[in-house]
Amino acid sequence: MQDNCATWGSVVQLGKTEFEPAPPAAYRRGSTKLYRWLPGPELSDVLPSGMALDLVCGQTALGERVFWPFDSRDPAKKQRDPFRAFLFAARQCGFAILCKHFPDRFDSHLRRSFGDMWFLFLRGQTMRPFVSRRFNTVSDLVDRRTAGPKSMLPLTWLPATSPEAPKNPAQLMKLGEDFAADHGIRLRRASQRIHHGLAALANRDPLPPRDREASRLLVRSALFDIEADLVLPEDLRLAVEEQILSALDSHICSDKPQQHFDMWFLGHHNSFVKQVAQRLKGLNPKEARSIVKHVLLDLAFRSCEYIAQCIQAVMYDFEKGLDGTLSQGERAAFHALYYPQDAAGGLPLILLRDKLEFAEGILQLLLSDPGSEKAIGAFQYLLMMYGQLARWRRQVDRTRKQPIGRAAAPRQIDEQPEPEIRGSREEERASDHRIIKLIDLLERSGKLRCECADSEWKVIDWKPTKLSSSVKFGCRKCEIVTRRILLTKKMIKEMDA
Repeated sequence: MQDNCATWGSVVQLGKTEFEPAPPAAYRRGSTKLYRWLPGPELSDVLPSGMALDLVCGQTALGERVFWPFDSRDPAKKQRDPFRAFLFAARQCGFAILCKHFPDRFDSHLRRSFGDMWFLFLRGQTMRPFVSRRFNTVSDLVDRRTAGPKSMLPLTWLPATSPEAPKNPAQLMKLGEDFAADHGIRLRRASQRIHHGLAALANRDPLPPRDREASRLLVRSALFDIEADLVLPEDLRLAVEEQILSALDSHICSDKPQQHFDMWFLGHHNSFVKQVAQRLKGLNPKEARSIVKHVLLDLAFRSCEYIAQCIQAVMYDFEKGLDGTLSQGERAAFHALYYPQDAAGGLPLILLRDKLEFAEGILQLLLSDPGSEKAIGAFQYLLMMYGQLARWRRQVDRTRKQPIGRAAAPRQIDEQPEPEIRGSREEERASDHRIIKLIDLLERSGKLRCECADSEWKVIDWKPTKLSSSVKFGCRKCEIVTRRILLTKKMIKEMDA
C-alpha cells in the first residue's frame, strides 16, 4: 500500500513483522507493522541513494497505533539501538526538506550552523558526562561492595509524604508488577518490572507543573552528569564558542578524508579540548580545559534544538503520508514523540532515546493523554530520578574500582560535599560579609537562581588562582542545585566596594 499525500516523499506499508516496538510492554503481540518513508524526486539530488526512514507500528491494549524507530539495516535484527539509525536518517532527510522548503532562509551561513550542530550533537554522545546506563538489571540497582548483595541503592530523594520506599530489588519489581496490572499491562522481562516499579514511585508523588526552562534543566540532568553548572561571563562564553566553531569549520572545509575528521573530533584519544584551550589567553591550562568542556557540553545540548527541527520536518511529511488515518489519540501520541514538547524542554520525546525505556511505565500514560498534568509530573519525576540514579551509580562504580582499603563510601544522592577547608583564612573568608554581597550581586544579575521559594545559597568551594577565582554555590533548601561561577574582575571589585 502506498499513500501519496506527503509533499516531499511517500509512505509505504511493508507488512507485518515479528519485531516489537521499544519499549514493548504495552503492545499487543503480532500487531506490529513496518512503514517506510521514501524521499521524492525533489530530494533525490541532495540525499544519498537508498535513503529511507523506517518505523514500526504497534497497537496498544486500546487498539491505538504508536510509531517507533526501526533499524532495517541491523544485520543481526537485534534492534539494540534503533534510535541511532533513526536520528541519522531523520536529520539528513529533515534538513533536506527544510532547505528546499525555506530556500531564502537557509542560506550558506544557516546551513553551516546546522552542519556544525550535528557534529556537536555527535560529540556530546561521546563525552564522559553523557549518561547512557539503562538500569535494566538488578545489578544496576545494587551496591554489592558497600551495601551487601541484597541492598538497593537508597532512593533518598523521595519526598517525606511518599509511602515507604522498597528496600530491595524484589520489592521494587513486585511494586512494578502491581502497577502494570492496574493498567492492564503484562510484563515479560525483569527490566520492565524494574522500570514499572520506579514508575509507580513517580506516579505516587508527581512533580508540580514546570515551565519549559525548568523542564530543560531536568532533561539536561538526565542526559549529562554535571554536578555543578559553571556560570561563565557572557563575553568569555562567546569567545570560547567562537574558537570551537572556528576550529570545527576549518576542518569540515578541508580536503582531508572523513576518517581523519572523525579521529580528530570524535576519536577516543582526540585532543580537541586541549587545542581550543591553548587559544584562551589569561587562564591556566587546567581551568581553560574545564571551561572548554563546559561550553562543549552546552553546545551539544543546544544542538538538540537543531536536530528537533529536522525531526519535525520529516515526521510532519510522514504524518501527511498516512493520509489522515490517525485517530485523535494516535495523532497526540505521534506529536508527543516527534514534535517539540514543553514537558521535555522544547524537545521531542524521541531525542531522549533510551531514557524512554527507563520511563516506559509512565510513557504510555503520557502518550495516551499528553496534556495530563499528573502524567507530565510523573514523567519529569522519572527524569529527575534517572539523573540522580545515574550519578549515584557512577560514584559506586568509581568506588568499586579503587583498591580495597582505599575506597571511600559513596555519599548520598542529595548530599552535597562539605566545603574544603584550607585553614583559618578560608574559614574567615566563608563568614566574610563579602560573600553576602557577592550572593546578592549574583542573584540580582540572574546568575544564581533556583526553583525553590526563598532559596538560600551557601559557599561549597572557593578556588582562588593567580589569574582568576571560581566559587561553587549550593542551594540550602533543596540541596540539589549547585552552581560554579567564574568571578570576573568587575564582580570582585563590586564585592570589595
